[in-house]
Amino acid sequence: QDELLLAPQEAQQRDPQDFLLTWYQHACDQCGKSYKTRKSLSRHRRFECRFTTERPIFQCPSCNYAAKRSDNLTKHIKTHFAKMQKEFLPLAVKMQSAIQNQLETV
Repeated sequence: QDELLLAPQEAQQRDPQDFLLTWYQHACDQCGKSYKTRKSLSRHRRFECRFTTERPIFQCPSCNYAAKRSDNLTKHIKTHFAKMQKEFLPLAVKMQSAIQNQLETV
């Protein structure tokens, strides 16, 4: 894409391998996958690389869901809680009104 912006002479002189080396200069020493930034490579090593043995696992306390990242677990819990709230809120309201009625009759 960048070569389209160059003059034809410049595009011919430019070595495509140099472009790849500068663009993807951060490579994983385990699997060889390369990234633009050191931060992306670090994230790959921690969460994605299949050769990494020490991966953090974030376990849901209410089911058997496990996530590689804490933000994914947080989203899961919020979704889980919203579903539970939809299911049980009407039941809780009915129970509360039934208890209230019993207390009023006593």
